[in-house]
Amino acid sequence: MASRKLPLGTAQSTRNYHNRARTELKAKIVEVAEQDPQHVLLHSSEAGDPYKIIGDIYDEDRARSFAKDWEIDTTNTPYLLHIKSLARAWPHLQYLADFMEVGTTPLRWKFLHPSDDPIERKQAEKERNERAEKTNVAQLVFLSSGAIVPTYYKTAQDLEGGLDSLKATTRESDDTSKVSTPTDHDGEDHTPAGAERSPEDALNNVEEHQTEEGSDNNEDDAEQRPQETPESAPNAIQFRLFVVEDLSRRVIEALGAKFDIDPSFFREHINDYAWYNLRDRFAEPPNLQIIQNQLPWFQIRWVRPRYFRTKDDFERARVQASSFNVLRRPDEDLNNGALLDDKDATVALTRTRASFWRGKFGNEDIGILLLDPTVVTAGYPLWRHYRNWEPVPSMHTKDPYPNGPPEDSLFDNVIHWTLKQYAVSPNQGFNSDESPIIPVQAFLHLVCAEWLNMISYLSTRLGQLEWEISFPRDFLLEEAADSSLKKLHVWRRLVPLYYEMLTETLSDRVFQFPPPHSPSRILPFHALRPSFEHVLSRFGELQNRLDRLTTIATAAITIAETRLSYAENKNLSRLTWLATFFIPLTFITGLLSIQPNIPELKGSLKYFFAIAIPLTVIVLGITAITTWYGEWISSKLKGQAKKEAGQLKFYRQNSDKREKGR
Repeated sequence: MASRKLPLGTAQSTRNYHNRARTELKAKIVEVAEQDPQHVLLHSSEAGDPYKIIGDIYDEDRARSFAKDWEIDTTNTPYLLHIKSLARAWPHLQYLADFMEVGTTPLRWKFLHPSDDPIERKQAEKERNERAEKTNVAQLVFLSSGAIVPTYYKTAQDLEGGLDSLKATTRESDDTSKVSTPTDHDGEDHTPAGAERSPEDALNNVEEHQTEEGSDNNEDDAEQRPQETPESAPNAIQFRLFVVEDLSRRVIEALGAKFDIDPSFFREHINDYAWYNLRDRFAEPPNLQIIQNQLPWFQIRWVRPRYFRTKDDFERARVQASSFNVLRRPDEDLNNGALLDDKDATVALTRTRASFWRGKFGNEDIGILLLDPTVVTAGYPLWRHYRNWEPVPSMHTKDPYPNGPPEDSLFDNVIHWTLKQYAVSPNQGFNSDESPIIPVQAFLHLVCAEWLNMISYLSTRLGQLEWEISFPRDFLLEEAADSSLKKLHVWRRLVPLYYEMLTETLSDRVFQFPPPHSPSRILPFHALRPSFEHVLSRFGELQNRLDRLTTIATAAITIAETRLSYAENKNLSRLTWLATFFIPLTFITGLLSIQPNIPELKGSLKYFFAIAIPLTVIVLGITAITTWYGEWISSKLKGQAKKEAGQLKFYRQNSDKREKGR
């Protein structure tokens, strides 16, 4: 693209515009906080001091007094009671217990606590109940035939009912292993999104369909067919995966109590902090790597960029993020304002994490995948979407063209790709030890695609900053230089964090899951490891590029400041000469001003010029001689230093020749 020179005032006006926009946005957020206190964005100025809400980690008495305010009856919540009992020996679990009792992060208790106003108290209680009941879970039943039975739970009652039916299903495995699903050969489910259907009903419907097809076969063929065991049946249930969006008290209670899950699995998912303050009660102590590798779960962190066309859209997104139970929020990257950027637009970065647990329930393999909710009320995924990695069909295909992946929700994207990638052949067999391959493979593929999207965005921003540095006329303005350095410092803080996230993903905990006590093998999703290693190497290159760019920017600013200082010194030199010229005139004027009789000044003027002009010439001459002498001395010193350097070089050359001659 051809270079364009910006007017001198462009950088200043752009910076002033963004400063005003951020001030207006902050005012709007404060206004929203006052009107809707339940959705205040935490760790912001309007949220107040968090230690006044939950206390700090060193003041146990005050922390207990806060906990009594939100304590609930645990008669019908055995898993919560279990967590509270464990918290005495495992203190990090206390925050999970507080999370379940409050219904969300305890930092929001101040805004959910009933007040004296009956209307506000009723609204706060309603908000707490809604948060405690929030449910969006999909159960995917994987069959050895290559099909999947999806079931969607939108209420806590439906989820608990589905889990209760799972107990009966496990006892009657001989019956359930003979059923199938109304999915097509490509693995796509055609149940409307959000439809609630029990797996047993769907499987029974297909069993009837199989019975009708089998009625056409003669009895002799039936007698000749070998008897299939439940484990070898083509429709045997091999794996159940529960995909969970956000977390709530009822969801944690239902899943945790049903499958006896280690509470640390949920504890690690509810918060997302890059670092902790020294007084934070929610600080989570790090675990030993040898212990981490033995756990039946792993966690992946990554970042999702989102584009907002206006500041109002960004405000609505932050408000929706405050409605999540898990603590996630979009943060402005402070890099907007480059050439061709929309002045009103904003790009926000949201740190995201997902957790995958695998266990047993009776004879069945169970998996639970916890996902973060997605802001869908405003904004767009950056560049609208990641690249669709599904193979492009031939133009001669007679099959209908497949639909693309969903545009917004992470939950819907994971479901979409999990259904798409489940392609085990009925004749291939299905190893129960490899049951988590498909969901993990689809999920890791999605995460890697979003990392590549983030790399493209970061490359764009660094390229724009390099463009700013390449055009000094715009960059050397004080405001422009300051803005560019601030943008660089944002990435200097974030890129190492992203590098750490990728390093964790490439650790043995993810790519050697399940734990080492399982049979040694290379699972198919290990094929994605080179892709993650490529992403990690790209981030390493970007970090080196960022360091070089910071050095260049600092040097450019130093040169600019030197030039400005030189220009100021020249102006000061001119003023000095002007002052020098008027010094003798001022002196003589003051000397002769003692004459009060104006007509008699005629004679005084003769004396004035007779004395002032020679004196001025003498002063200017002395000044010129002094300046010339100083420059002459400086040049002599430089010449002497140059001569000595030449002699030293000549001496070293002769010394080298003598050494070689020996």
